Amino acid sequence: MDILFWVYVAFCGYALVQVFLMNLQAWENRRFVPSRLRDNRGSTQGPKVALLSPCKGLDLELEDNLRCLFEQDYENYEIRFIVEAADDPACETIHKLMRQYPAVPARLIVAGRAENCGQKVHNLLAGVDATADDVEYLAFVDSDARPRSGWLRLLVRRLDNPKVTATTGYRCLVPQRNSLPNLILTSINTYILSIYGSGGMNPIWGGSWAIRRKVFLELIRPAWPGTLSDDVVAGAALRKAKHRVEYEPGCTVASACDYSAAQAFEFMRRQDKMIRFYAPFWWWLGLAASTTGTFAFWGNLIAGIAGAADGAAWAWMPLSMTAALYAGYLFCNWQRQRIVSHTVPHLSRELRGSRWFDLLCGPFVGLANWIGLVCACFGRSVVWRGIHYRVARDGQVRIVARDGVPVTATIESSAASQRRAA
Repeated sequence: MDILFWVYVAFCGYALVQVFLMNLQAWENRRFVPSRLRDNRGSTQGPKVALLSPCKGLDLELEDNLRCLFEQDYENYEIRFIVEAADDPACETIHKLMRQYPAVPARLIVAGRAENCGQKVHNLLAGVDATADDVEYLAFVDSDARPRSGWLRLLVRRLDNPKVTATTGYRCLVPQRNSLPNLILTSINTYILSIYGSGGMNPIWGGSWAIRRKVFLELIRPAWPGTLSDDVVAGAALRKAKHRVEYEPGCTVASACDYSAAQAFEFMRRQDKMIRFYAPFWWWLGLAASTTGTFAFWGNLIAGIAGAADGAAWAWMPLSMTAALYAGYLFCNWQRQRIVSHTVPHLSRELRGSRWFDLLCGPFVGLANWIGLVCACFGRSVVWRGIHYRVARDGQVRIVARDGVPVTATIESSAASQRRAA
């Protein structure tokens, strides 16, 4: 019993240290974000930028999102919209906006179907290959993101520093309804946002990032073919080459979300699997930290309630530990919300409900996140935008089905149609 007691004490001590380190990181990033935002410099004139936006289907508020790309306060840029097929529903919106903003150079690129990599990666490669030699910087933005007018200027302003290879922003999920799935995803997203800070090893987020074109062609272009994830693979390649990735909090973009429970779970599982496939060290580290926090809080809570119900004298220990952990989570969540309020102050009203949920329900969100991480341990299949992928252990991708139709059946149907036409 003495051994078990000291194991329990050691485990709880480790959990408390972990919460302390989380608060320390949040404290530092809460200090860094306002200081970086006060530095709002960045010329509206600069090297030529190719802004690449892969599109598929009709995202929530798609037209408003894409309109923002035409209204950037940076003068020397061109937009490249990339779709899989000319009949993609997004094409009508893209053509409409191109007609409304004739002064902004923009082009629609039809990349065709991917065969041996993720469709998004395939689209982005087609967009990069279509850029001219006078382009110095490449910027990437997702079609479900809504950047502010100064986004591009802030995103590329530090790339003239030879010590900075790439810059990245992140997203702020904006729930369209305060449903439980939306609130859980928004809270998990807020936790990830608070990880970004002053260090030069920030993870790249594919919906808001930029890089010098020369470095991209040397490092990222050879790494992308055959893979599923654009940002995790890009970040791994830059870390391996010891390149610096700066975080620009002013490049945090709003992203509307409205998920059912099944969609939210699939979203979490897909994101976790991407990290597991292409950045396994960070995935294992996240799983270990999440497991410690989840078991420490819920295990002590259950043990304390059970002990108190039986009148056990030791019940105060797990209950005290539960209270201490909750206090640590509460302070950490408060700091995260301060970071959000600095990065997207214009969304204060829209985020009121999710702000209180994140602040008070941290342990519940942590449990949901842990379940997502555990479920990502199993299987090597991912469904993304209607395409069913299977990822081999070396990270190489095979497309299994599209919109529920097996690829082999699609190929056979296409071949039969060609024979009939002949």
